[in-house]
Amino acid sequence: MPPELIPGHAYLRVSSATAPDTLTGALSSSVDGSTVQLTYRGQVGELADEHIYEVTNSGKAIDPSLLDAGVVNAVKSVPGVKEVEVLVHKQRARRDEF
Repeated sequence: MPPELIPGHAYLRVSSATAPDTLTGALSSSVDGSTVQLTYRGQVGELADEHIYEVTNSGKAIDPSLLDAGVVNAVKSVPGVKEVEVLVHKQRARRDEF
């Protein structure tokens, strides 16, 4: 079952061969004067090296529009991380039922 993503929360898709706990502990420190933490939400489908993390600030959800480049760059600087992408929630269009 895929991880549930809540609209209004910031999420990162991270490509990394390292264990998810390693990355979670690596960023649990101060970035730009605030305490930013990553919470592991799950794997992307069957891809073993693709992970989803929720970004929180002092335990509170961060709005995706307020997520700054400093957090993304801090995650990218962790050894073993290949790629980091901010996930954007998009509402799927409904088809008209006939």
